[in-house]
Amino acid sequence: MKHFTSDTWTEERVERLRALWDDGVSLTVIARELGEGVTRSAVAGKLSRLKGVKQRPTVVRVSPPPRPKVVREPPPVIEKPQPAIAAADMWHALPGTVPISLEDLTRDLCAWPINDAKPYLFCGCKVERGSFCATHAAVGYRPDTEK
Repeated sequence: MKHFTSDTWTEERVERLRALWDDGVSLTVIARELGEGVTRSAVAGKLSRLKGVKQRPTVVRVSPPPRPKVVREPPPVIEKPQPAIAAADMWHALPGTVPISLEDLTRDLCAWPINDAKPYLFCGCKVERGSFCATHAAVGYRPDTEK
């Protein structure tokens, strides 16, 4: 980059600088227009040393008016279906069924655990959805509307 000397600012360049400044052109654009390595800082420095050059008024930015608040209605309350069995009864065999052991469990039998100690026992009813019977599937899976 070329260093500035006293002959960098010729009369023609100073006149061009004043004309561009009076037209409202920014310091960066003036530096580009003058070319030959003139920087924005050099333009600002020269303008501050020139006599008779008026400072531009500071631009006061006005904030846009605040947006009105949108009042939204609360979402409708969706009644959750109650499971066929209560939470306390989940660990008990369904009425009329006999729990089965892990060794007897197959893909077509409900894999809902009935206890959490050995021997591990499972519901054993016919599978309706996933790995569970209809009663335990209602407890174990969320309805599609809640996803």
